[in-house]
Amino acid sequence: MSTQELDGGRQGGNETAERLLDAGETLFADFGVSGTSLRQITTEAKANLASVSYHFGSKDGLLREVLGRRINPVNEVRMRMLDALEAGDVPPTVEQILDAFLRPIFDQAPKARQTFTRLMSRLHHSPDPVAMEYLQEVLGPIAMRTLGALTRALPGVEADRIFLRAHFMIGSMLHCLSEWDPRDCVPDLPVSNLKQDQLLEELVQFSSAGFMQLVPKG
Repeated sequence: MSTQELDGGRQGGNETAERLLDAGETLFADFGVSGTSLRQITTEAKANLASVSYHFGSKDGLLREVLGRRINPVNEVRMRMLDALEAGDVPPTVEQILDAFLRPIFDQAPKARQTFTRLMSRLHHSPDPVAMEYLQEVLGPIAMRTLGALTRALPGVEADRIFLRAHFMIGSMLHCLSEWDPRDCVPDLPVSNLKQDQLLEELVQFSSAGFMQLVPKG
């Protein structure tokens, strides 16, 4: 089979690859990596099995591309924001550092953000070896950069506690992005005027207060 026949030309090939990525992202989020077959993905994407090999090499290659498609652009923005903060005359505050880490995620299109959040939540609960290796590769540098900035901004807080608080923040972020309105769980809550566009500000302020809490040593 020729490239032309497989892809329908360059434009058709790009469209096929995007459909495969969209289908893979949704199905991995719904059923997990091990619970999703290539046939399910290609059926959902309206593509043939050979198209996965052509575009991504394998299911593992598709998985890495599904993750990188969302994570890499976010990390690029995070790095630029941190660069700008650290280039200033005044050291960045905890709130500014957390905003630089969180805002690029919240700025993503809601539908794409929600599907990818479900995928990341599933990977946290049911880790896949290929996914976890790739996540360490792409998230490690930004994690170290952010933790380093927080450590400098919080000289009175032990590094172990900063790491643990970052872990709490990530959990809060995933929960907010996947189910932002608490009334979805408890419809009779006596609250009003909840707006999704306030989530980022509230999460940054809430997390900052936790990071800045001092704990006596010993």
